[in-house]
Amino acid sequence: MDPVMFGRFAFARDNGTLTLEGKRIALGGRSSGLLAALLDARGSVVSKSDLMERVWPGATVEEGNLTVQVAALRKALGQRADHSEWIVTVARIGYRLCIEDAVEPREVSSPLPPLVVLPFHNLSGEHAQDYFADGIVDDLIIALSRFKTFAVISRTSSFAYKGRAVDVREIGRELGVRYLLQGSIRRSGNRLRVTAQLVDATTAGHLWAQNYDGALEDVFDMQDRITESVVSIVEPMIKRAEIDRTRLKPPTSLDAYDLYLQAMALVLKTEPGATLRAIELIERSLALDPNFPPAIAIATMAYTSLYDRQMPGATEETRSKGLEYARIALAAAGNDANVRVTGGISVTMLGGEYESGLAAIRQAAAENPNSVQVLGYAGVGALWASKVEEAEGYLLRAVRLNPNDYVSHWTLTRLAHIRILQGRFEEALDWASRAYAVSPSNAITHSMLVAANAFLGRLEEAARWAEALRKVSPETNFANIRRGHQMMRDQRQVEVVIEGLRLAGMPDDETR
Repeated sequence: MDPVMFGRFAFARDNGTLTLEGKRIALGGRSSGLLAALLDARGSVVSKSDLMERVWPGATVEEGNLTVQVAALRKALGQRADHSEWIVTVARIGYRLCIEDAVEPREVSSPLPPLVVLPFHNLSGEHAQDYFADGIVDDLIIALSRFKTFAVISRTSSFAYKGRAVDVREIGRELGVRYLLQGSIRRSGNRLRVTAQLVDATTAGHLWAQNYDGALEDVFDMQDRITESVVSIVEPMIKRAEIDRTRLKPPTSLDAYDLYLQAMALVLKTEPGATLRAIELIERSLALDPNFPPAIAIATMAYTSLYDRQMPGATEETRSKGLEYARIALAAAGNDANVRVTGGISVTMLGGEYESGLAAIRQAAAENPNSVQVLGYAGVGALWASKVEEAEGYLLRAVRLNPNDYVSHWTLTRLAHIRILQGRFEEALDWASRAYAVSPSNAITHSMLVAANAFLGRLEEAARWAEALRKVSPETNFANIRRGHQMMRDQRQVEVVIEGLRLAGMPDDETR
């Protein structure tokens, strides 16, 4: 294993050896373990308890022992070029290593944005409400930890700030975090009001805030409702903030993670060329860091979307490449539900591997039932496998949790498809209209608008939407629709939509 480089130092993880420009620096076993733990945190704060567990696993030791080892490691490292310490003490919490310039060998680091959930303030003046506030925070930390698009700081570190009035930018610096989730509770009679807000720790700017009201007798139901609502909103908000942050960087400074973010912003867009541009960006990202599962998932989704919608560039070669990425994603998913569901939907849509795809989809939905992306993808994958009622359940939950999420046009469109299959055409038209409001250039959404109107006997309106479909997607015809859906388990699900298009007057040929 090659060493990790930071400053002029090189640290070999396999044998705990530290060198300075090739010259070995003497380290004891405990100091070596401490340095490894701080390096693994990639510049974030590590709590004292976590460090003691790492350096003295399974043993009960005094905090003073840790202080001795930190002092020894500081002495071995000396001072940085600006005369500051390599190891920073974060009061009452732990330590962090200043490794902004650390580089892992032969790969470009793709650091996920860190988030801390701070203790909620009890504004009621009643200590009896503390348990409720702390319970909400505990639930949020657990639920948010299921998302793998950001890193959640441990409860030990976040609760060190309980009862302290500290500027969010200072907390950001101390913990090395980019985002903070904070809140408060207030009692008024038999009612509770809980406020939650997401803050950018670098600017102190508010990204999102919301109030939740409920009766005291429903306190546990309210706690569950708040957790479910907050976590379903926070994840896409952080994604958007990260994408916006990356867009401010000059193109020449983009690393693997930034390229991944830009591809993620494009992968589900329906504007001409967006998916091909996403593929270009994500391939560049993977060339820099081929072992980053979220980037593998974006590559999988980009190729799947290209083939599903039969956009220019969709070929058997791109279908095969998407299927290859899907299998890699499933193998690399670990405990990342987003990566797993992406692999599941893609082996279903591109390879017709219904049982393995469904198994991955169901596991992902169980691992993170509050992820709108997981639920949306699970619904589409289940629909492809002809599990219509299961698909409906996933999609309706996704819309209920966060109807404004960036994948909602796909979710809404497939709900319209399900309603057409069920013969509930008015509802199909409603879902398709909502999808159109989110993404007016989506060809599949236009197809649902055509079919729903046609089945309702509104042939003039259906013809108008058919003309709009021809404008947004000139390549759309029955053959392409069948080709993009050739892996759908029950082809009748495709033919129902095609019948609606035929009723609207669309010709049954490949060229038009």
